[in-house]
Amino acid sequence: VAEAFGAQRSLNDRARNAPLFYGIYGACVIAGAATVLASHSFVHVAITVEIVNALLLPVVIGFLVALAWTTLPQPYKLRVHERLALAIIVAGVGTIGLSWAALTIL
Repeated sequence: VAEAFGAQRSLNDRARNAPLFYGIYGACVIAGAATVLASHSFVHVAITVEIVNALLLPVVIGFLVALAWTTLPQPYKLRVHERLALAIIVAGVGTIGLSWAALTIL
């Protein structure tokens, strides 16, 4: 978020040099701690975190695949057979995950 505003944005910078970054970082830590402490069950929080992780992971993998296909420098660009293998693996893992989720829910 600090990067979007053009502000200093690194843990290597001192808090005095990157106040927006450290302010956002501290607010996230405090919000996370408050969420955990306000919960009635730590197990429920852990399960919810894992469900959110499972839902967001395919989106992140999709963005990484898109980046690998479009923005890598020429020496590192994926060749045709590497793209095919990557697409098959991502589709296979996604299918297994969705099937497992459907079987678990039903």
